[in-house]
Parts: sequence; structure tokens; C-alpha cells
Amino acid sequence: MAISGKLTYGTSRASIRVSDSAFSSWENVLEQTAPRTVRALDDATTKIEASARAQWPKGAHDWRYQTGKRQTHSRYQLEHGIRIEPNGTIVGYVRNLAPWAFAIRWGIKSFGRRMGAKVSTDLIFRPGRKAGKPLAEHIAEDLRDAAVGR
Repeated sequence: MAISGKLTYGTSRASIRVSDSAFSSWENVLEQTAPRTVRALDDATTKIEASARAQWPKGAHDWRYQTGKRQTHSRYQLEHGIRIEPNGTIVGYVRNLAPWAFAIRWGIKSFGRRMGAKVSTDLIFRPGRKAGKPLAEHIAEDLRDAAVGR
């Protein structure tokens, strides 16, 4: 199956990133329990991250990059993956690790977006909500197959 993102276990406050050596055993467990769901989650998060990275606004290098206060642009700090929560819930996520990413808004050159709207809302959260219905269908198919015994 090969999950393309990161695999973590835990909540947003405390989580453990699964190492490469244990990664294959987790993949096997996920493949046995919910193969379509995990594949669909991985595909959806990969597409959302790629789309967000392509459309994420990037300003010019300013003094913060010269002084070392910021290392890279926020568009290069996007990541996606699958998180297994303590209650057994499997969550696909796309997030931006830049601490200032939440504050980025569309400006005058908003490329057809709503000026003043948050970039993360338009590029991560809305596409994530739209991906929910197809994922629900995959979950239903996995549950149906599990009930039949496939």
C-alpha cells in the first residue's frame, strides 16, 4: 500500500511519530482493517497538500529571512499524513508547520480568491471538507466487506 505521508499515533497535543522500522507493521494492520479507507485518505491528503503548495502565496524574501528569524517560506512547510488516535479513529491531516501560517490572508493579488480571507481556510480546510463524502463511501464499503467477512 505504501502511505506517502507521515504516520503518527496520538492526539494533537501529544503524539508519537512511527519510525521507519515499525512503519511496515502499522501499514499491514491498516491494510487488513480498512484498505480502501486508508488508500482514499492518503490520496485525498496528498492531493490537498499538492494543490495547497501550488497555490500558496509566496512573498519576496524580506529581512526576516536574512536575519534567520524565518528559515523557509510557509508553502514549503506543508505536510500531510495519517494519525491514529487513542480511541482508534484514523484521521488524515494536512497542516502547515509554520507558526505564522494561520495569519496569512489573501491580498490585493488574490488570484480570484476573497480578499482578506485566510489562505489556510481556502486551500486546506474547504478542500478537506469536500473530500469527506467520498471518504465516507469508502468507509461504508470497508464496513460492508468486514461484515460479510472479506
